[in-house]
Amino acid sequence: MSKGPQYQQEMPPPGGYRKFNWERTYPKVLWRQRDREWLRLLKKNREIENELMKDVPGWKTGTWFGEPVYYTLGEKWWDPAQLEIFAHSPRKSQMDEMLFHQHSEYSAPKFYDKWIPEFIGRYIW
Repeated sequence: MSKGPQYQQEMPPPGGYRKFNWERTYPKVLWRQRDREWLRLLKKNREIENELMKDVPGWKTGTWFGEPVYYTLGEKWWDPAQLEIFAHSPRKSQMDEMLFHQHSEYSAPKFYDKWIPEFIGRYIW
């Protein structure tokens, strides 16, 4: 009878691993991801505005006929309101971006899918 492979379980060092404050470390990752998504939405709006207004003579993106719409004061960043970001989008687009269970990455069926007819679900979500 042959012996199986000789595995050795890796164990923690004597006394265990050193402590770290995971409560303050983890959310920063989420904040960075949120900021990336927000900037992605702003970029998408800029590209849509460029495409939409390409035939208007003298149009400059981010302005209202030459008057700046968005501004910064020194190093301070002013976020546009959510309503401004999603002003020209269907409500479903806003819900898809803002609510996790609407994200395309969450592809598993939801428990309530079988009880809510699709024509009603459009107005709820």
